Amino acid sequence: MTTSVESPRFVHAAAPTTIAQQWESHGEAITTVLCAVFVLAGWLASRAGAGVMAADGLLLVGYVLGGYRQAIEGVTTLVKEHDLDVDLLMVVAAIGAAIIGYWFDGAVLIFIFALSGTLEGYASARTKRDIEALMALHPEEALVVRDGREMRSASKTRPFCTPCRSICSPGCHFETRAARCPRNADQ
Repeated sequence: MTTSVESPRFVHAAAPTTIAQQWESHGEAITTVLCAVFVLAGWLASRAGAGVMAADGLLLVGYVLGGYRQAIEGVTTLVKEHDLDVDLLMVVAAIGAAIIGYWFDGAVLIFIFALSGTLEGYASARTKRDIEALMALHPEEALVVRDGREMRSASKTRPFCTPCRSICSPGCHFETRAARCPRNADQ
């Protein structure tokens, strides 16, 4: 009897339905895109001669949109763990760039850092989803051969602790199938 298992990569979670759920799922990406828009607008304003206040104001909005999450995380780590982390250091470096008059450079730094955080968040979520899909393929029970006897073992209640050397000699190959395990390597 053969069983088919659908590939977990084609199983997708339902799309978020409310604004709060969408913000929870994609809020970091939205603020990163808005940060990029304001940084680009600030750069274009400075190139077009719109005035220092207008250009720096647009860049300041980019700073806030792109850097507030990192600032919160960095300050939280500093207060709770008494440790400086890269989040706070990047925000401080961007503020330092603004203080010495390099608003655009600081805004680009904030944008790049926000983008890396967004990509890391999506990669972590995908990894978590893929691991959960693999764990869903975990069988409820297995047929185990111990001391020449076949036994059914519930995989959730008792882990399989039998070393490979007690089942077969090193270098030996044996086949496993769903719901069945051969008694020796020659079957």
